[in-house]
Amino acid sequence: MTIYKKTNAEDRTMTWDLRKSNIEETMAQYRRTKIFQTTPKVEEFVNTELIEKAGLDDFDTFIKEKVDPVFPLGMSYEDWKKKAHEIDGKKA
Repeated sequence: MTIYKKTNAEDRTMTWDLRKSNIEETMAQYRRTKIFQTTPKVEEFVNTELIEKAGLDDFDTFIKEKVDPVFPLGMSYEDWKKKAHEIDGKKA
């Protein structure tokens, strides 16, 4: 259970890899399911300038090099939780 798997591969929100096509699909789904009758254009509410200026590592590379060694894919939830508590300095 890597952070990638739980937040990016499952299309959740914790990533700095913003994909316009994913956002557009979400807006289309909102229109199809009538959550919203209309939606703004992505450019009207998403600004990637801060992310671009921050000089962040490539998200996939970051996950591979910094996250997977600590939380490898396939790690049991119990082991993941124990490791997370160790990192936070808490008792499991």
